[in-house]
Amino acid sequence: SNSDKRQVMCIGLAGIPDPGEIKNLREITNVTTRSTKAYLRPISDIQPDSNKAVPYLRKEVTRRCITKKVTMQRIASWTKKKLIEWLQKNPPHSTEHEYIHKCYRELLNEFHLHYLLTSGGMEANLFRLLRAFECLLHRDLRHKFITRHSQLSRHQIDGRNSSLRPKTLYEDAAAMYNSQCVLHSRNFSEKYGEPFHQSVPLHPPTTDHYMTAEAMKKIMTDRFRGSIISVNESFSESGQGDGARQGSTLKDFVTGPKAKATVRASGDATGYFYAALKEEDLLDEYIQVVKPGVAATMANVPSINSIKKKRSSSTSKSSSSAKKKRGERSELYDDDDGDGIGAISLLKRMETKSSIGDAHARVSSIRGQITQDESALPVHQKNRREMLRDLKPFQRRVNEGTLREMKTGLSIRQSRRISMIV
Repeated sequence: SNSDKRQVMCIGLAGIPDPGEIKNLREITNVTTRSTKAYLRPISDIQPDSNKAVPYLRKEVTRRCITKKVTMQRIASWTKKKLIEWLQKNPPHSTEHEYIHKCYRELLNEFHLHYLLTSGGMEANLFRLLRAFECLLHRDLRHKFITRHSQLSRHQIDGRNSSLRPKTLYEDAAAMYNSQCVLHSRNFSEKYGEPFHQSVPLHPPTTDHYMTAEAMKKIMTDRFRGSIISVNESFSESGQGDGARQGSTLKDFVTGPKAKATVRASGDATGYFYAALKEEDLLDEYIQVVKPGVAATMANVPSINSIKKKRSSSTSKSSSSAKKKRGERSELYDDDDGDGIGAISLLKRMETKSSIGDAHARVSSIRGQITQDESALPVHQKNRREMLRDLKPFQRRVNEGTLREMKTGLSIRQSRRISMIV
């Protein structure tokens, strides 16, 4: 009812569309189109020339008669068409123009904000991306943005699953995105133009569009990093692009004719993110995974000096001097530079690890051999029983003394061998 009142008050006021054209406004169409997430109410509840608006049209006629001090009209029998015509010919009092314009803008802003927070359209997605960019580039998270790729210490790695560990950049940015704080977009009217020609408030999202730390990291790494690098190369005076020499603008490389297909697919959000990174002086930090000082140069690579051995004149050395030399040599080659691991210590650890590995392999081999022997033991015992069974007749005849060389065909030596086996 409040929106209907605002709509009928606008009839006949300069700078506001006629009642029949209000339904064509984009802010009105976005929230009155059915089968969409942003559907708010039917067009008949908003349009001032609908049948539902007749009671409000009559009240507006009476109100204008009182404020303008004109003769009260008998509107009981007036039709909708006649009510609208009278309101168009008798605009509101001049003292009300500013208030009515303010209410009209507030109504459109409410509809547009509802569309941005609930819809899944391109404009609504761009609105959410701008809020995500502002969270990632917030001044309170600048230090974490710069040090997001820094190497963690040992205790930080051990406690990475602890609830007491410090939050990452993406976790803090996601918490800020889902909070109730209202951020504001940047004005890039000179650097980019529309749709970033003015700063707009970035209101908190609905619960259906909350963002996680993984989603924030995907925006930073997978979704826009390649496009940002491509735009940055296009501005180079040499290499893959010569945009700076031709005087091209940022919009030409994002959505213009010179834009690459991968960059154009991301839309205006790439241009906003690139301009915001340049404004915050974080473009190099975003493109580079590691700091420039990590690269190997002549300044940060240590020099290796060769060690010359001194020849001794005497061939015999005492044991104490030899131990001293060995101690000096170990100290010379085992310099750990504060890392806690020298060359000799490292080699000893490697030798110990290799010895332990060989021992494990030998144990595994012996266990396999024992298992194989145990599996062959039943066969051996079976063969032994068969041999004993075959030798029993010979054993009995040997004991009785009836074994003869002619009868058995065995020699005395063979008989003795059989008796020894038994």
